Amino acid sequence: RRRSAPHDPPAVTPAALEAAGARPWPTNARGVEAAAALLCAWRPRGPIDADDVARLAVLDDPRLQLGPAPPRPVRAPRPDPTQGPAAAEEQPTLEALERRTIAARLEQHGWQQGETARSLGIDRKTLYRKIRGYGLAPAAVAPGERPGPPRAR
Repeated sequence: RRRSAPHDPPAVTPAALEAAGARPWPTNARGVEAAAALLCAWRPRGPIDADDVARLAVLDDPRLQLGPAPPRPVRAPRPDPTQGPAAAEEQPTLEALERRTIAARLEQHGWQQGETARSLGIDRKTLYRKIRGYGLAPAAVAPGERPGPPRAR
């Protein structure tokens, strides 16, 4: 990245060049750019000398170096569905919570899907797809039959 400097870059003394050649430099361009920016910030006016280059030793401090990434947090294992319903009930899935919520709202609104969809804040078509996907049906209607009055053809 090149940035336009508001003024001419400072001059560098021969002693500073010798000191810069003797010190280790970052292996990537961003590190070199950061070091150069520090030198320019420390010496906005006048030439950069060997003392300024020596101050770059602060970059060699191991506390400033990036180490390995911290370990990722370990997630709790999902309950084993083969362990029975009690294990699955401890940590309900999002789908199970959604299914229960939709079923409860449908019962609350007498299976009026438009009212239920409004109360849930979702589109009626989305609610219809979720009812079919979860296999929900009113208690008085057997699975596979249509709830509500028959439609006129």
